[in-house]
Amino acid sequence: MAVDSGWRCYYHPDFLENSLEVIETILIHELYHLLRNHHTRRGSRDPLIWNIAADCEINDDLIEAGHSFKELDVPLPQKLGLPKGKLAEEYYEALTHQRGASKKFQSLTGRLQTSTTPFFYNSFARFQSLTGRLQTRAG
Repeated sequence: MAVDSGWRCYYHPDFLENSLEVIETILIHELYHLLRNHHTRRGSRDPLIWNIAADCEINDDLIEAGHSFKELDVPLPQKLGLPKGKLAEEYYEALTHQRGASKKFQSLTGRLQTSTTPFFYNSFARFQSLTGRLQTRAG
């Protein structure tokens, strides 16, 4: 599942096979990307690394608030050896330093780029391509 800067939501039909608890958490997660203005805060940063950083900003807050991703393998600061409670910009900076040296980071980005999870990170490049085509047609 993903959202774009036009507040449009994209999802794979398999997304709806999740429990209501997981669907709720992911919908809130995507809404937080919009409310926290992640689409404009990204600037010229690498989109994949920025998305991981923004997810870390959101996901640790959601878990602290009692939400659950259940069996989904989502980016969390603790999994990447980062402190909780930071902003996406701070996570991005730390992640770019880890980029070449960290096996954890390389493993995570590799999984995200080749993920078969149909509703969370399903082919980030295809999503970017789709939203780019939609924005080009709308403009």
